[in-house]
Amino acid sequence: MKKITLILSAIVLSAVGVNAQSNVGPSPYESNPTQGYSEMQVLSHTPGATLQNGAVACADTGGAGTTTNSWFRSYVPADFGFSGDFEVQGLQLAHTYTDVTGDGAPINVNINAWTSDMVFPMGSFTLLTSAALQGDASSADAVLDLSFDAPAVVDASTEVIVEFFVSDGVAIGKDVRIYNTADPETAPSYLASVDCGINDPVTTASIGFPDERIVLNLVGDEALAVDDNIADLVTVYPNPASNVLNVSVPSNIEVINASLYDVLGKNTGVQLVNGQMNTSSLARGVYILNVNTSRGTLTQKIVKQ
Repeated sequence: MKKITLILSAIVLSAVGVNAQSNVGPSPYESNPTQGYSEMQVLSHTPGATLQNGAVACADTGGAGTTTNSWFRSYVPADFGFSGDFEVQGLQLAHTYTDVTGDGAPINVNINAWTSDMVFPMGSFTLLTSAALQGDASSADAVLDLSFDAPAVVDASTEVIVEFFVSDGVAIGKDVRIYNTADPETAPSYLASVDCGINDPVTTASIGFPDERIVLNLVGDEALAVDDNIADLVTVYPNPASNVLNVSVPSNIEVINASLYDVLGKNTGVQLVNGQMNTSSLARGVYILNVNTSRGTLTQKIVKQ
């Protein structure tokens, strides 16, 4: 028999808001973190929330763990100040992991982004993008910044429905739940679980849990136009440079490699690390910066003083 249950804990984890960063260490999610979004934007219906675990979920009455559960949020990027095209990059969340059997086995999860032909939770859903992942104790109880397998671009006025889906934990004796908060929310929290007879998303308030405000944030940014010139998008400063050269690249552009050459074409070996190149060891003179990105290659003359 299955039932909706709530587990409460006094654990306070952290605050979540715009530009929050992950504090998770190595985990089964390591192969799919957000892809280096240095200036990622985090859209949240619980901005600045303090996290607490124990979100409402469908669980087995025998105590074997949670069953299949999906938690939902919906976002319209235009409501958060975006215009034009918006790139859906990933999700930010935290989850619990209670190992009922004690064998340490992972649990399968999915993160999904959808659109609907009606206002959520109504209508037929169309999948935008997703990622299939595994979680366990090492990925639990920390803020996770997770990326989709591929970003999806939508008009900023489009309603984007995000989902954190946890597969059947009862089968392997695991209780996995999304973190929630007691702080205010700007839009309702939703849950669905076929094992508890909730086939379509409903608000947590409608099933008797009005204070269950899940923390499920959308990570994304303004999408660049196809015809944007890479030279107009990458900022290099200061120039002339002395000890440090900064190379600022938009969050949705991937840097493949970056090199600094002398006027004879020899690679100086200076590397780009966290948006900076250490030029302190270089002699004064003129150099050529080459930054190869997913949107093209920038070549720029640099003066070392």
